[in-house]
Amino acid sequence: MQLTTRLRRRLGRRRLADERGAVAVMVALLMIPLLGFAAIAVDVSSLYSDREQLRTAADAAALAIANDCAKGACGNTTATATSALAANAGAADAANATLRPPTVAISGQTVTVTVSADQAHWFAPVIGVDSTTVTVSSAASWTGGGTPLTRTLRAPLGFSWCEYQAQLARGGFINSLPHDLAPITSASSTCTGPSGETLRGGQSVLQPDAANSCLTTATTGGTVTRVRTASQGTVADRCTGLYLLGLLFSDVSVPIWTTASTSGGDTVYRVYGFVTVEVWNFQVDGATPQLTGRFTSALAVGGAGAGSVSLVREK
Repeated sequence: MQLTTRLRRRLGRRRLADERGAVAVMVALLMIPLLGFAAIAVDVSSLYSDREQLRTAADAAALAIANDCAKGACGNTTATATSALAANAGAADAANATLRPPTVAISGQTVTVTVSADQAHWFAPVIGVDSTTVTVSSAASWTGGGTPLTRTLRAPLGFSWCEYQAQLARGGFINSLPHDLAPITSASSTCTGPSGETLRGGQSVLQPDAANSCLTTATTGGTVTRVRTASQGTVADRCTGLYLLGLLFSDVSVPIWTTASTSGGDTVYRVYGFVTVEVWNFQVDGATPQLTGRFTSALAVGGAGAGSVSLVREK
């Protein structure tokens, strides 16, 4: 009887040892599917993120070409697209991704930019997938110019060309998230304008059409006048809180100016075009409003040899 009990104990210990070895084998066999799940969780997430960044860059490239075409000279479209992609690709052109040269196709008054990037993976190589090619296309159309554009500005605020470009570089072009559009540039800042000229930066509050009004009328090719805060009041002096509240979650036109000059002691700006901003918040504590929102349209320009441009979105 004792012999039988001892034998059972020895056999039990051996069985446990055998089971410990079996667990190690099971873990080894499960490593491949576990790494496969990691590839799905990490690599696929990174892939979608880079795809969205690449789409933003393709949008910028298509709009840049359409702007040139709207002014009557499409120029070197591939060079324009390449430059816009380099400035906007961001994370999609990081160390783990390689951008390919863009493809540009123009049909009528619509340009389509197709761009690809080879996205390297972190975990997927374990299951034999080293990289994935991400391809996106963006189209923009334009209309012929010749007729100046006129807009009624419900928010008396304008951006310089330098400021507009700086805002795009910080927040992308059209994004679902709101951005703080507080000034990035100043009157002492400089940048290269749409025709290659050197321009000054800044944002400004604009004079209204009438006293105690928030409305300002502006036309491309014409001028708008900067408010002299000391003598003409801030936005808070001329716009009621109820009026500003009515601007929330609505679209307002913002003029983009290129050059500034002085007339009768006032600073006047030459209006180049308009963008549309959806207002999410509007603070008027200081002389310059602190606007939060997002761009909802491309830059529209008008006048001789110019037109308007817009993204073409699939429905």
